[in-house]
Amino acid sequence: MRHHQKRFLWFFIVVFILSLLAVFYFVQQFSQPRNVFSWLTPKVMAQEQTEEYIDDFQAELKINQDNSVNVAETIVYNFGDMQRHGIYRDLPYRYFARGGKFTVKVEVLGVTDANNQPVNYQLKKQDGNIQIKIGDENVLVSGRVTYKISYRLNRVINFFNDHDELYWNVTGNNWPVAIDRAGIVVKLPPGILASTLQTDCYTGLSGSTEQNCQVTNITNSQVGYSSFNTLLANEGLTVVLGWPKGILTAPSFFQQVGWVLKDNPLILLPLLVLVIMMLLWYFHGRDLGTKKTVIPFYEAPANLLPVEVGTLIDERVNLRDISSTFIHLAVRGYLKIKKLTGNDWELFKLKDFSGLELWEKEFAQEVFGSAKQVKLSELKNRFYKYLPKLKREVYDSLVLKKFFPVSPGKVRAHYLVFGALLFAVGLGVLPFFNGGFNIGALILSAILIILIGQVMPRKTEAGSNTVTEIKGYQLYLGVAEKSRLDFHNAPQKTPAVFEQHLPYAMALGVEKKWAGQFANIYVTPPSWYDGNFTAFNTIALVSSLNSFDSHSRSVITSQPGAASGHSGFSGGSSGGGFGGGGGGSW
Repeated sequence: MRHHQKRFLWFFIVVFILSLLAVFYFVQQFSQPRNVFSWLTPKVMAQEQTEEYIDDFQAELKINQDNSVNVAETIVYNFGDMQRHGIYRDLPYRYFARGGKFTVKVEVLGVTDANNQPVNYQLKKQDGNIQIKIGDENVLVSGRVTYKISYRLNRVINFFNDHDELYWNVTGNNWPVAIDRAGIVVKLPPGILASTLQTDCYTGLSGSTEQNCQVTNITNSQVGYSSFNTLLANEGLTVVLGWPKGILTAPSFFQQVGWVLKDNPLILLPLLVLVIMMLLWYFHGRDLGTKKTVIPFYEAPANLLPVEVGTLIDERVNLRDISSTFIHLAVRGYLKIKKLTGNDWELFKLKDFSGLELWEKEFAQEVFGSAKQVKLSELKNRFYKYLPKLKREVYDSLVLKKFFPVSPGKVRAHYLVFGALLFAVGLGVLPFFNGGFNIGALILSAILIILIGQVMPRKTEAGSNTVTEIKGYQLYLGVAEKSRLDFHNAPQKTPAVFEQHLPYAMALGVEKKWAGQFANIYVTPPSWYDGNFTAFNTIALVSSLNSFDSHSRSVITSQPGAASGHSGFSGGSSGGGFGGGGGGSW
């Protein structure tokens, strides 16, 4: 719509900037993930050891200068009398971070035995983990067997404003067997002093804040952690280590943006939708024709009804447009309006409706039916059934008169349906696999489609030209008395002129200004409106009609009532941070 184009361009710019800011905020908040599949961890497990268990689980983690880490795990697995092929170790590579996906790169370097001899293993990705399946399907083992697993990861160091941090789930919380002893030694990069380190550790089921563990052997080059007690099935050891800024170089903002977009491409969907909707509006939503200068216009353009004038100027059938029809029918002698005591009015049919245009005839017949008179209150909880049909017919009449190429109601409905379907997908499908932030991006995209879809109807060239005339007509109706002399060849101010244009002034929202032009020359109440005035003038008439208009709108719409990533030093827990996973025997 041409007269809304500047407003829509500003809307596009503001939403585009807000969408960018939302992406930047998400990147900044992305520092601390949790395991994307941590919800699979049982909250309550039987606290009894099986015939097999982990005798010792020791890890060595080296923090490299390039922010990567190298991990070497030594797992002494006691199969007891069980005959097994080996063990498997699940290493998470996909996490949630404040509702979005966070992917780390895991590179398995090798698996050896107690004598550092290579051991057969296979890799596969499943459920957000890289599973290392160690052993030979043709060989059975029992008793105590040592496995040494080496791997390398990136993106597992958290960079905060006041410190950098390793938040590491050493053992994982998905082992179905007990772990008798567990510990880790963290090798530090050069330049860190032991006195500047922050340390903490947690044990127990996932989410537990128990601290049955200790920090040992703190030096400038390494820190050790160990658990006090046996970790039962699905219990684990998690450690936190913080050091001052400046030792490691944090990834650049644009590098972080690239990671986030790679992991969560859906966060760009609202921006893409905004651009697509803007292009659709530019090529298919803008009014046809060229902008013309608005000059005073002294008649309703193209013999349009008040409801059509009000609809064409803003491309919507508003209740105000419909209720102005009561006044239009009264002014032309088809009905009389009488104010009753209390907040009610009575409508009297004065002559047959056969001379009316089709839409007004249908409107009047829906109001009166076969009756000769009806109270406004009697339309309550009844007339709403006809509103959708009446609105469609107004749009259709303007399409028939070549003012719209397609009904604005149908255009908005198409975008509303598509946006609603997208909204439903966001609520009903993505929660199972894509994270809350991506759901939010999908829902925001749906909202943008619905909102921008509301301004997609457009007018034909004839419609645009007629709106220019309506604006000129509105200018004439709403002009201040002192400026009226600037209007050349304006109609004389008579009661007949006042009544003729009053319904249009009400549809265009300038009835008070229109009444102000006739305040001193129109002193006799019109025959079509009995308002029980104590003192009459046009201002009093319009005030009473505004009350009627407000009440009629509420009545015709009334319906029957229906039946009735954070730091590990603040809120840390077992199972938090990077690392983790679990394993078992096979």
